[in-house]
Parts: sequence; structure tokens; C-alpha cells
Amino acid sequence: RDGVVALRTAFRPGLRLAGQAGGGRLGVPLLVTIEDNGPGVPEPLRAHLFEAFVTSKPGGTGLGLALVAKIAEEHGGFVDLVQQGGRTRFRLALPVMKEPDA
Repeated sequence: RDGVVALRTAFRPGLRLAGQAGGGRLGVPLLVTIEDNGPGVPEPLRAHLFEAFVTSKPGGTGLGLALVAKIAEEHGGFVDLVQQGGRTRFRLALPVMKEPDA
């Protein structure tokens, strides 16, 4: 079977994170979705997938997704995993940079 990877981008102004400093909600409207038709992430790894040194690949370092999660968090966003219908989907949501006041 041929491997398929799809990359999608979207602007979703209603997507927000709760629990930010000051009790407000931070908008994270920039959404990047990467989806493939590979075998998926084994169930035992899913809860720890974004931690360093967690991998299912022989010879893998387990640093890629941990770095993605750290960078997303440092920019006020998040990354998560959704598996359904034989597809694995990673979603990366980021805020929009505000222009400095002139």
C-alpha cells in the first residue's frame, strides 16, 4: 500500500485556549494539520507521545515530537494527536502575532 501524507493549513478565529494567565482565553487560530495513512501510534505510547525519548521506531531518538510540543507551548500554542478511521492526524495550533503599537 502506498503511503499518503497530507498537510493542511487553516485560520480558525474561534479556536481558543482556556486557563491562561489572568484568567483570559488565548486565541490560537492558526491550525496546521499533518495526516497520514500509516499504522498509527501504538496505544501504550499515546499518553507519553510528546515526552522526550518516547519512540516506537528502532533507532529513533524520541525527540522530534517532544521538540514540536515544546516549541508550540513556548509560542502559546499546542500540538495534539487524533487517530480515527485508519488515519493518524497531528494538529498544531498557534496564536497570531500581534503587530506592535506604532
